Amino acid sequence: MTSAYNYEIFPLDMTDDEFTAFPDVLKTGAKAPDGVLIDVATGESVRLSDYWKNGPVLIEFGSIT
Repeated sequence: MTSAYNYEIFPLDMTDDEFTAFPDVLKTGAKAPDGVLIDVATGESVRLSDYWKNGPVLIEFGSIT
């Protein structure tokens, strides 16, 4: 069975060059840019820097589609 992907989020107009360049945007071990995240346990907005001031941070990205 096939279901639709969340195409509003994943840009269908992304060029091959943009897609293949994605792994070079941020290298393993590089400091990530600071930004606002949602704490899934509380629903509150938090800054990434609030976490990395205490040590290394691992962020897992996933998709349930």
